[in-house]
Amino acid sequence: RYAEAFDSATKLKKRNDIQSVEWNDVNLGPLLGQGSFASVYQVSLATESCKQTKQSKQYALKCLTAKIVEEEKKRALTHAATDMALEAKLLQHLSHENIIQVHAVKAGCILKSTCEPGGFFFIMDYCESTLAEQIETWKLEAKQKRRNKCFLFPRMKVKPSHDISLWNRLQSSALGI
Repeated sequence: RYAEAFDSATKLKKRNDIQSVEWNDVNLGPLLGQGSFASVYQVSLATESCKQTKQSKQYALKCLTAKIVEEEKKRALTHAATDMALEAKLLQHLSHENIIQVHAVKAGCILKSTCEPGGFFFIMDYCESTLAEQIETWKLEAKQKRRNKCFLFPRMKVKPSHDISLWNRLQSSALGI
């Protein structure tokens, strides 16, 4: 109900490139992480285009944890399912380089939100690194630039522009989010 209300009330335009998929369209990979109500798995899609190229793109699949589905607490399951459905609906309306993109959602009814076959899930970008890891990468790149400048101009006292560059990257990412 909340997800449908969000869809009808939002002024954001829904992207039209999001597929509807079933569990048998998904090649489930390793568990990437687990929160209090959701699990995220690495997956690839079993589509004809992937089979033809023999290269399957990696994605992340988010579904409810088996634990929350099996527990007797219907209220916790309802909250978790609602949160996940709203997250999927919101991400279907957003398109920005600093926000994870949703590529597919489970075909059919959101109300059957379990992580067993037939339950609701959505598929999004697979990130190779966390934000903390990316910041460390940017720091190392900035440090390397500084070393290169010192090597090229050893006697010059160069104000490290790498700090400004790193700050601009961080600021741009944060503002984008």
